[in-house]
Amino acid sequence: MSFLTLASMIKIYDGVFAQKPRAREERDVRLVPEFAGGSELRWGGIRLAAPALALSLLSLAIGLYPAPVLELSEEAARQLLDVSAYVEGVLGS
Repeated sequence: MSFLTLASMIKIYDGVFAQKPRAREERDVRLVPEFAGGSELRWGGIRLAAPALALSLLSLAIGLYPAPVLELSEEAARQLLDVSAYVEGVLGS
């Protein structure tokens, strides 16, 4: 498996860094009038960055204060290991 990963990474490296850069295409900005002022693009960037920021803050909070998540996961594991409540709920006895 590691050989396949290495081959894949070599292919990616070759495609990104080792090939000659392609000539950039000249784009006619008149073909895209809604982005001429830049306001749509600017607000789109904020809307795209908000979920990433929220997930980053959540990840930081879990990293700094792991106790609540640990307690929640321990309780979930305890309930998964104790099948008596499940058996009682399904079989009714």
